This record gives sequence, structure tokens and C-alpha cells, in this order.
Amino acid sequence: MSRGGKILTKKRLPEPLRFMSGIWDRSFDEESEEEEEEENGDEKKREEERKRKRFGYFGALILQISLGAFYCWSLFLVPLEFSLNVGRAQLSAIFSLATLFFTLSLSFIVPSLISRIRPRTMCILATILATSGVFMASFCSTAMSIFPLYIGFAGLFGIACGLGYGLSQQMSSFAPFGQGLGTGLVTSARAFGAFVYAPLIEKKLDFYGPDVALRNLSYAIAVLGTVASLCFHKASIDIPLGLRRRNKLAVTDLETLRRLTDLRPHTIKMWFVNTLGCFAGISVISQAAVLLLSRGDATVSANVAAGVMYVSLATTAGRIIGGSLCDRFKAKSVLIFAPLITAAAMFWASSTSSAIIGSVIMPLSAIRFALLATGLSYGILQTAVPCEVRRVAGDGDFARAYGRIFTGFCVAGFFGPYVSGILFDAFGTYRVAFQVSGLASLLSSVAATTLKGEAAVLREKRAMELRAVEAAARNDTRYVDCTRTKENEWGSIET
Repeated sequence: MSRGGKILTKKRLPEPLRFMSGIWDRSFDEESEEEEEEENGDEKKREEERKRKRFGYFGALILQISLGAFYCWSLFLVPLEFSLNVGRAQLSAIFSLATLFFTLSLSFIVPSLISRIRPRTMCILATILATSGVFMASFCSTAMSIFPLYIGFAGLFGIACGLGYGLSQQMSSFAPFGQGLGTGLVTSARAFGAFVYAPLIEKKLDFYGPDVALRNLSYAIAVLGTVASLCFHKASIDIPLGLRRRNKLAVTDLETLRRLTDLRPHTIKMWFVNTLGCFAGISVISQAAVLLLSRGDATVSANVAAGVMYVSLATTAGRIIGGSLCDRFKAKSVLIFAPLITAAAMFWASSTSSAIIGSVIMPLSAIRFALLATGLSYGILQTAVPCEVRRVAGDGDFARAYGRIFTGFCVAGFFGPYVSGILFDAFGTYRVAFQVSGLASLLSSVAATTLKGEAAVLREKRAMELRAVEAAARNDTRYVDCTRTKENEWGSIET
């Protein structure tokens, strides 16, 4: 039955009214039971859908582990030098170029693809590019040419790593636990993959050489990538995870308009937070081996590999700890706190004096402490940044915003080690480099304080709605926000 264009439905009367009026129509009970059954059925479907999407998250973890070979490049340097008869600079340039392609892929290709294709398709594409790239690189010794390494490892594999990292970050929202911890595990999964690959690669290099090692590595990537693709298929996510770029003038609801308005200045501030924090971390971590060797002690030289491994473990632990902190506290607070760990360690280590009178070399204990503290802080920062970006940008615009911010990692990765090397050549010690890293960390923390917090966002929401109510009152109309999903979400508004 309809009246005035509205459909009138039969509703169940309250129990006292039904009894007092003498009405006892069992159809009310039947309709109520049917509605409850429909609601329960919808809730079960939503729960089943959430469980299916968790397979996509585990697929993202497996994909990250498979691409962990990206950080095993240093194992191939010496064998390739002998087999190709090329210098260290040419081989080191391959990894620098791979990092560049990784950043370009994450910053520009991922935002475009993630809003157009399904996650399963993107996972398959990353697996094909990674497998074919490493397989192509395995023919470098056969062809006695370095170009297969540039095209295969630096180009195709670098692009694949960017695709996999961007997709995995996007899938963090489907983690079966907190979103922060889910992000931390995703960011640390690639480092875990490097730990898994390293001993296997070393054995293949010792017995068969770089060609066979690279070829077997491509087989391992193909197998793990296939497993990850099957997990994405099980997740049954049949729509793109991102939103395409859109004009703010085409936005109709206040919440999306406010978020898009805040996104540009927030992205600029986050770029400086990420760049300064990564500069401090990379400039020190990249010099870990030479920092320990600068002591010139044989016992130190014997433990350099172990020291570098401890720094990697500290970075991995920092990523997971950072995710847990973001689940318990605001990501902005974590971004303010994490760089202070590096700053305190850097300034303390640079102020310590050696037991040798007149020596400019820092004590070994101070160097070790600074490296571990920096690794931990750097790992926390790498997890807190995507968590804060997701809070402001939302899942739809996350890939585009995070891709722009991640370009700061490339800038820091290029200038950090270079500046540290220049300062060491100029002063003969890493004290000044430590002080510069500590200053960069302080500036990163200061930049994080300028980020707009959740309380400020809530005040802006209230102010925007109040202005809309006042404008409606002046026009003698009533304002209704049709975008709200919960009644009285921000409380009553007085006019």
C-alpha cells in the first residue's frame, strides 16, 4: 500500500499496546521473525566475506616474502665481478637503478592499476614480471654481458617489487588483527624473505655460480607467487581496491570533500616527515659495516656480519612494534616519538669519547647502541607512515597518497649515504654524520607535530555541519546530512 509516493509497511506493535487494544495478529510475529532471520543471514554473509578477504591478506604476506630476494643483491656482487670481469661500481649501480624503478612503480604505476584491475590480477602481474626479470638476469654470465642484469633485475624485477609492495600495503586493511599490526607484518615480510633466501642463494653460488643461483631464485619466486595468487583467488575480491582520481567539484558529501581538501597539505607534511626520518635511518644503517670496521680491530672485523644482521633484526622488530603501537595509540604520536629515539642515540654516541687519548674514533659500544636504536626507530617509522596516510586518505585514495610520500624514501636513500661519506672524508670520523642524522630526526619529529590530529578533524566536522545548518536556516529550509551512517555521530548541534 502506498500513500504520497511512500510505501507503508506493517510494523509490529509494542507488547502492552497489542494486549490493551485486543489485537493479537500472529502475522506481526511472523514478519518480525522473518526480519530477524534476514538480518542474521546478512550478518553471516558479511562475516563469511570478511573471512574470505583474510586470504587476500595472507596472499599479500606470501607475495612480499617471495619478493624479498630484492635485498639479497649484495650476495651476487663478488661472484658476478669474477664471472663478468666488471667493477663494483657497475654492479652497485644495478641495485640503485632497481630502487629507482621500485619507487617509480610504487608512486605512479600502482595508483593507476589498483583503481582499474582486481588484486588477483595485480598479484599475477607482479609474479610474472619478477619471475621473468630474474630469469632474464640469469643469462648474464652465459652472454658475458651486464645488460641482462640491468633489464631483468633492475628493470622488470624492480617494477614488480613496487607493484607487490603497493598491493600488500593496500591489503593491510583486511588483516584479521589490528590494522597497524597488519601493516607492520606486511612491511617486515620482505625482510623475512631475504633471511629465507640468503642461505639458499649462498649454497647455489658456492657450488654452481650466479647463473644457476639466479635461475633457481626465479623458480622460487614463481612458486611463491603462484601460492599468493591462489590466496587472492580464494579471497574473491572482484573489484579494484582503489578509487580513480576525481575532481573535488564533483564531490557531493561533506565528509569526502573535507578529506580531499585535507589530503594535499597532509601529503606535503608527511613527505617531509618520511624523508627526514628515512634520511637519518638510511644514512646510518647503510654505513653499518664500515662503522664497525672503522675501529680497525680484528675481533670487530670478525663480527661485522653479525652486527649487520642485528641491525636488520632491529629494523624488522621495529616494523612489528610500530604496528602494535599504532593500534594502541594514534599514528601521529608514534611519528613524533619514533625519530626521537634516533636523535637521542645519535647525539649520545657522537658525544662519547674513546679510551685512546686524542682519538676521534667513537667507542664500539656507542656505535652498536646507535645502530640498534636507529634500526628500531627506522622500522617503527616505516609502519607508522602508511598507518597515518590511511587514516587521512582512506582506503580508496591510499595508494595515490602513499605513492607520493614514498618518493621521499628515494630522495633519502640517494642523499643519506652520500652525505655520510662526504662528512667522513672531511672529518675522518662519523661523529659529524651522527650529529646531522640526529638533527634530521629532530626535524622529522617537529614536522610530525604539525600534522592535523583526530581531535582537529572532529572540530572541523562539527564546524562544517554547523555552517551547513546555519545556511539552511537562512534559506528557511532544513539541513539533512544523508551521508551519516550512525545517528548522532557527532552529537547535537545548536544553532
